[in-house]
Formats: sequence, structure tokens, C-alpha cells
Amino acid sequence: MNTEITPYQEKVWLFEDQTKAIQVTDQASLTRASELLLAGKDLEKTIRAYFAPLKQNAHASWKGICDRENLELSRVTPITERLNRAAADYR
Repeated sequence: MNTEITPYQEKVWLFEDQTKAIQVTDQASLTRASELLLAGKDLEKTIRAYFAPLKQNAHASWKGICDRENLELSRVTPITERLNRAAADYR
């Protein structure tokens, strides 16, 4: 299990704590809720920015694996198809 704290994790904990008891009942609480909403949107951007390069690297790795798989299959598949046709022609 990964127990590393990400750069934004403390902000998430603080955000969760600040928003647990918020109830919009007057102008002051509406203002506070609006501030927290903006803070939450900024936090979402921070989290997306953190994961973007990780996802890009994972996608590039996946693409490389798929390309290699397709290369290997392109060598074998025509042979199995030819053998399949030959067996079907014989039958």
C-alpha cells in the first residue's frame, strides 16, 4: 500500500474539514460557501495537473505495448489464417 502523501493531500484534508459543517443559511454563509467552492475548483485543477503527466506516461507505455503486440501478431496471424484456409479447402 502506498502511504506517500501527495503534494495536494493536506489541502484535500483541510478542504474536507472546512466543508463538513457548512450550511448556507444567510449571506455570510453563502459568501463562505462561494469561497470554498472556488477553493475546491482550484484544488480540482491542482489534482488534475498532478495526475496529467502520470496518465500521459501510462498512455505512452500502453501504446508502446500495443504496438509491440500488433507487430508480433502481424507475424503470426497471417500464418494461422493461411493454415485455417488450407484446412478448410481440404475439408
